[in-house]
Amino acid sequence: MAQATRTTARRARSADQADRLMEEKLTEALKAGKAPKLDPRKMEVKMSLGPKKPIVLVKGDGTVTKEGKYVYQQMRVAAPTIYPYEQGLINGKWVKNFPGAASAKTLVVGRGGKPTAKGENYFKYNRDEYHAEFPVRLARPGKTQTEKWQLDKETFEYKEREMDEDRTPILPLTVGKLGKSNRYSNPSHFSFHMVPEERRESHTREAAKTWVEKRQKIKLYDPLSGETKEWHAVVYDSPHWWVYDPERPIRINRKRENIYDRSNPSTDDILQRPLRQFFVVPDSCYRPWDLHPRCLVDDSQCAVSMLHTCFLTEKRVWVTDGGRRKQRRVFTEAMQEEEIKEELDKIFNDMGYKEGEYPFEGTWRTDGVTSSMVIEFCKQYNINCMCVTATNRIIANHKATGERKSNVIFFVRDDHCFWYGSEAKGTAANKAPSAANAFSQKLCSVSREGELDDNIGQSISISYTESEDDNPDEDTTCDGNDFKQKEIRAFFASDNTPPMTEWKCFHEDLLQKAKQTPTKPFESFRQDAPSIKQKDKEKQKLYFYTNSCAFAEAELRGLLKGVNEISEQFSTKPCYGASPDKVAAIIVRAKGCPTICIKEVPIDWKIYQDMFSECAKSLGLDPSKKILYKGEGRAQVCERMRVEIMKHYSRKQLTTSERNQVKNKFGGNCANCQAELEDGQWESDHISPLWQGGEDTIKNQEPLCLPCHDAKSEHERLYQGARKTIESTFNRNVLECFFAAPKPQQLVFGNGNECFLEIDQIRARSDALTYTDNLPIFDVLDDIVQRDPPEYQDQQNSLWKRIKDESHFWFIDAGEPLDNPLAALPYLGPKWYWVDNADAIFKHGESKSGKITLESFKYSLEASDWMMGKRLDTYYNKIETIVGTAMSKHQYYNPLEAPDPRAFTEDEIRDEYKGLILAMQGSWTSQHTYSCSVCNAKYEEDAPAEVHMWRPNADGTRRLMMRDQVLGNKTMFPIGRIALDLEHLRMF
Repeated sequence: MAQATRTTARRARSADQADRLMEEKLTEALKAGKAPKLDPRKMEVKMSLGPKKPIVLVKGDGTVTKEGKYVYQQMRVAAPTIYPYEQGLINGKWVKNFPGAASAKTLVVGRGGKPTAKGENYFKYNRDEYHAEFPVRLARPGKTQTEKWQLDKETFEYKEREMDEDRTPILPLTVGKLGKSNRYSNPSHFSFHMVPEERRESHTREAAKTWVEKRQKIKLYDPLSGETKEWHAVVYDSPHWWVYDPERPIRINRKRENIYDRSNPSTDDILQRPLRQFFVVPDSCYRPWDLHPRCLVDDSQCAVSMLHTCFLTEKRVWVTDGGRRKQRRVFTEAMQEEEIKEELDKIFNDMGYKEGEYPFEGTWRTDGVTSSMVIEFCKQYNINCMCVTATNRIIANHKATGERKSNVIFFVRDDHCFWYGSEAKGTAANKAPSAANAFSQKLCSVSREGELDDNIGQSISISYTESEDDNPDEDTTCDGNDFKQKEIRAFFASDNTPPMTEWKCFHEDLLQKAKQTPTKPFESFRQDAPSIKQKDKEKQKLYFYTNSCAFAEAELRGLLKGVNEISEQFSTKPCYGASPDKVAAIIVRAKGCPTICIKEVPIDWKIYQDMFSECAKSLGLDPSKKILYKGEGRAQVCERMRVEIMKHYSRKQLTTSERNQVKNKFGGNCANCQAELEDGQWESDHISPLWQGGEDTIKNQEPLCLPCHDAKSEHERLYQGARKTIESTFNRNVLECFFAAPKPQQLVFGNGNECFLEIDQIRARSDALTYTDNLPIFDVLDDIVQRDPPEYQDQQNSLWKRIKDESHFWFIDAGEPLDNPLAALPYLGPKWYWVDNADAIFKHGESKSGKITLESFKYSLEASDWMMGKRLDTYYNKIETIVGTAMSKHQYYNPLEAPDPRAFTEDEIRDEYKGLILAMQGSWTSQHTYSCSVCNAKYEEDAPAEVHMWRPNADGTRRLMMRDQVLGNKTMFPIGRIALDLEHLRMF
């Protein structure tokens, strides 16, 4: 008996120890940022603790395990009982319950947007973060210490600030944190969720304003107003300040702590969404000029109106025409709206819907008709019906039998259905399905391309012949990629954007013409080429430039408000770059017009265009065919010139007699296709490329016509990669372990206002590179090597001398650095270091653990190729000459400073050159390339990708912001890293 008692006690102690060990692992996982995940197939909530099988927190039947109870207790939220918290909202209101619950869905958001009693725990778990973005202007230092700092007259942006100088958090704040400081809330229950949305936002805005008003003040001259006054500093970005602009509002964005991808909802989620309320026509709507006028009316009866206007019947009536009586076919509505409502009442009951249960809070008459009810109505009355999402994904369709059947083809967006057609006015032809035919054929073509199921296109019934205006072959691809300003173009990238010499001015050539006929803003573009068929015209593209896409977008939306006829409606699609609030381009489509592409370009684009032209001339290239300017920004302009110079600079320029000698090698014909060569229409090409070691002599050159030369150049680009332009090509392991690792931060001491208090090495970055003995160029075969600790501690000095030059970068982990950055240098924490920095760390480095030894040198990375840093001087000098030549052709003009234009001074030319170089080298250290998109919709199901941030719109929708990260393996990052590392080394 005693033995059994002792055995039971040991087992109990072992169980307690196992529980404590598990709790420690769960705590560490939560601190590491790991979160519970829902397995939607089993409806189990699990949490990963490592490579082993994840731990189950909540079983599929809703039973919470002891591990789950501990995790939710640590997260300060009650364990789930009805539904799992780890899921997105269905149509912004519902969540899916555990199997076996009394109902399939639970309503967590009630009327007015407030959480229900059952939904409060959901929002405790999925808290919102409030991010404040401050309106800022750029402040530039004077050229000398005696000159005033002044504001830039062109730069008006928004900046986010989350940490103060002492690393204390400012924003974002969760609703719980906000609630604790709000007199209307109860901190212990996070009841800030119950506070009205506008009060929460105003509270956050007031907190952000209070913070910025406590910031230090800087006296600045404003060239726009001519006044000198004090401005609150927000962010220091050497050598500039970003200061708070009180004339513009602080912007508040919300972000969920837990993000769920709802961009690919189930068919049931869309079909069960009640349709009743119109908000706004979505951006990039397909053929908005063919939408039915009734679908743009907010009458809370959109689905009923759609069935009333689309369900038509054919009649024959006697009419008098030219004194003769004859019969004519006309189409009229088959049912009155009240009759349709009565039928929908029956369908509501037959389909098993109940008041107050998913998807209705009330009945269909108060909440709206679902798409499932519309399809069922069409089945009963033998109507062709198709329901698609706003992203053109077919989710349901019904094919009617017989001939001349009505068509109901619509897409769902927000709480509204949009359908195509025109009013039936007793005419001899049913015009309602004409636009729907084009929409159907568009979807058929999409299906053939593989985006939709292959059999869907066969089930679409086209009851009427295609009208002249309908175009089944319309090019509907997004043109946003033409405008993405990438730091370094992708390896296989192609750019079909024409040069800016073919672009037109948005303000003069588009906006002024549109305002001349405000009710038909794009009429002039239809009249420009009346002989071209509409479908051919819509395939064409017109390019326009503007200095502000935000202004262009506002003007286009103003034009849209002035349009009275539905046939004059047009669609606008804003395209974004790295910021979801900075429009980089706009795509406009109007009936019978070419696709209009509007791109934002720098104010000095004409100077940049001449820089490209001078660059081509200096390299012996035709500036009308090579190195063409397409609206690039400052960093891209300098990077493009560097790449072209490095590719062509070593090539000898041929004299006229030498070119004739090459041309006559094949009797004046192309060496490849034997076509006769015309002056200016051929190139002298190296038979053995220079990048392969070929000689730059007449013997190694042959004449090629331009098409053959371009084809050969493209072939070389694809098969040999980039020429010697010092870009590195990483493999996946290096991308994940080196490229994505933390990079050195710029160190600035002082307030940035008084020069003698500031230590800043940013201006020495170019010198740091040019004086480096060898700049590494990595290949995909170069990989990270793990270093073994030294066997003998007393031989570390000799060992380091032997292995130091074996690698270009070293990963050093000696624990936490010293608290004072100046005392900590050259070691600033576990990260990769350039070999010179690694050498200084080995000789002088210390951390909180003491003197740093070779045991802390964990990994190394060596490049298989390199280039002498001094060669950069040659290329930089070439760029400086090009910049000076281009700017000498232009004049500086600022009406606030001088009445007449004047020539650029040498200092201004030098400053522009330095700005180009710094912008280019700054882009080299960029670790993330983001491509953002925005969808103005009420529900995340209508967004094409995962939403990471949002804010409410005035029209009742939400500005849903999405972001994709583009990671390429071709980069200048290693060269940029060297400059950052050497900054720290010089300060040491």
